[in-house]
Amino acid sequence: MKFKLVGIGEVLWDVYPDAAHFGGAPANFACHAASLGAAAWMVSAVGADDLGERALAKLREHGVDCDHISRDEHHATGRVLVTLNKSGQPAYEFAADPAWDHLTWSDELSVLAEGCDAVCFGTLSQRSSASRETIRRFISATPATALRVFDVNPPSAILRHGNDPHLAPTRLRRETKRRGIAHCRRTLRAARSDATRNGN
Repeated sequence: MKFKLVGIGEVLWDVYPDAAHFGGAPANFACHAASLGAAAWMVSAVGADDLGERALAKLREHGVDCDHISRDEHHATGRVLVTLNKSGQPAYEFAADPAWDHLTWSDELSVLAEGCDAVCFGTLSQRSSASRETIRRFISATPATALRVFDVNPPSAILRHGNDPHLAPTRLRRETKRRGIAHCRRTLRAARSDATRNGN
């Protein structure tokens, strides 16, 4: 039986002055997993536009199941405008209110989550309350043995998004630091416990 993997979150295009490149960390992860032989699904949303059609075609080209990608008539497919300065350093401008900011929960997603062996998600796709709730419900519905791959996106795109108090810059940085320290402490305690049991 194939390893079953789900990417949930953003599907987007990096739009350069001369070309557009398909992306989004969960989508890229699903594409690579499918190319390695896994059964891969993508949970997201794209607009009813040309970029949405092209995104679905790219995913299917790589063997990713797109049954859980919705077509949003009211919001465009995600885009990131990429510009380069004179020294070649890129700057990124995320399009506001894309389709993947509006992921909704369903019974079908619950069934998918319960049967997956691994899930990839990140910070960027949780910048809106709707998608954040859907992603967290999905993660909670996965088996305890499932691998969870978390992509930490640079905070600039998240911090520019609206007035959500959960994403206020000071609070986000403080919470990220607190959780990081707590994780390090848990890791150290586990390592010390193992060393004690092994007589080291």
